[in-house]
Amino acid sequence: MKRLSDALSAARRGESDVLVVRGEPGIGKSALLAHVIESAGEVQALATAGVESESALPFAALSQVLDPVLDRLDRIPAAQASALRSALALGPPSPGDPFTVCAGTLSLLAAAAEDGPLLIVVDDAHWLDASSAVALAFVARRLGPDGIALVVATREEDDVFRASGLPELVLAGLDRKSAD
Repeated sequence: MKRLSDALSAARRGESDVLVVRGEPGIGKSALLAHVIESAGEVQALATAGVESESALPFAALSQVLDPVLDRLDRIPAAQASALRSALALGPPSPGDPFTVCAGTLSLLAAAAEDGPLLIVVDDAHWLDASSAVALAFVARRLGPDGIALVVATREEDDVFRASGLPELVLAGLDRKSAD
């Protein structure tokens, strides 16, 4: 719990922090994320959860994360804003440039954080669509003094977040003695 609180405190100080919470199904990852959101206070929380039935829809999860801050699209470079509009079906379709969408995601979140610290919570990341997972991992590796805390919960299997080498908190069950 302390490590999650530390991530939120970093955002409040204008710094950024990333944490991937990893564990088997039913271990309490979602409950921890709910507690972090409840603890956010004045920190704006942006949240999404991977959904197995939407895992084949490009940018489905990213759309949910970015929806509350889309009013700031005019504050990022035009090419990035255009790529995001296209990827999120808010503008004319255009041939996708994954890097520009990822860079636009980072720029948009940084622009939103200029108005106050952000908490981005991603639950069930193992069910994210690949495009959203790549964009969020891209952001996670590049956060600087933006005032953004990014917390991702996922299962133990390999995924884009593990491959990114991000800091992890691995949850394990209690042994019988500890549980009593």
